[in-house]
Amino acid sequence: MLVGVVPMGGIAARWAPMNVPKELLPLGLGPEGRPRSVVDSVMDAMATARVDQIVVPVLPDKAAAVMRYLGPANRDGAPIVFVVAPGPTLVANLAS
Repeated sequence: MLVGVVPMGGIAARWAPMNVPKELLPLGLGPEGRPRSVVDSVMDAMATARVDQIVVPVLPDKAAAVMRYLGPANRDGAPIVFVVAPGPTLVANLAS
């Protein structure tokens, strides 16, 4: 089983006053003309790699927005598992 990890745990303090997680900020347009976010490119790479499951560690403050944006699976149907953890870093959360 191939598992992809997309860490979304940072707080993006330097992006203030933006009120959206940095991974959801627009980064160009897709082929259909709709804005694409940073995470759209990452999810495309996950689909190209044919991962079986995607794990997204995310801070509680941005979990709802990220979960709403990504949904339950990527475009190829690989399920997305959200791990909501309060630690300051992915390493800190894994250590606890």
